[in-house]
Amino acid sequence: MPVNVKGMIADTFMQLSREKNVDKITVKDLVERCGISRQTFYYHFQDLLEVIEWSMQQAFQTLLTRSLSSDDPEAVLRDFISASAEADVLLQKLLHSQRREQIEGIMVRSVRTYLQELLRSKGARNNLSYEDTEIALSFCACGIVGLLLEYGGICPWRSRRPSAITIYQRKPLRGDGANVSQGRDFFRQAPGAGAAAAADGSAVPPV
Repeated sequence: MPVNVKGMIADTFMQLSREKNVDKITVKDLVERCGISRQTFYYHFQDLLEVIEWSMQQAFQTLLTRSLSSDDPEAVLRDFISASAEADVLLQKLLHSQRREQIEGIMVRSVRTYLQELLRSKGARNNLSYEDTEIALSFCACGIVGLLLEYGGICPWRSRRPSAITIYQRKPLRGDGANVSQGRDFFRQAPGAGAAAAADGSAVPPV
């Protein structure tokens, strides 16, 4: 059976990230652990960042497959939140590394692609123009990644209130506006949230 070299390299990177600082991982570490040559590594990936991006793409593709097989929006959301929570430790390591800016960009692109494919397959009622759809996808992708960064362990005030992920894991979404109101209040309580909204002219929508 042919060896999935790209998968092996990506899995090995994940293993090494649990053992050492992400910034300390090198191509030399990967090729030695995988038992491959540097030439083989560079045949499949340009650099370590591409390994990370490919790994995220694969993870979101797996998540997308599960999302498309479900007709329950709440189940899709819970699956997304659970997957994000499971990847939290690795994400924190990546985001505390010297590659944080690039990692954030990779996260936004991965989430955007996930949302785009989900919309194409399940968004039969989408009445937005192409331009508006593109804007909405980018806006939502940035918003989701922003929430993951804000409430996923980066902020020093995380321990003082439950995360958005914890809220939705404890209490399933309802269609009566209660969760929207809860999310709005949670946003308003976050330090700096009001100032950030005012700075770009945005506001928390009323319920």
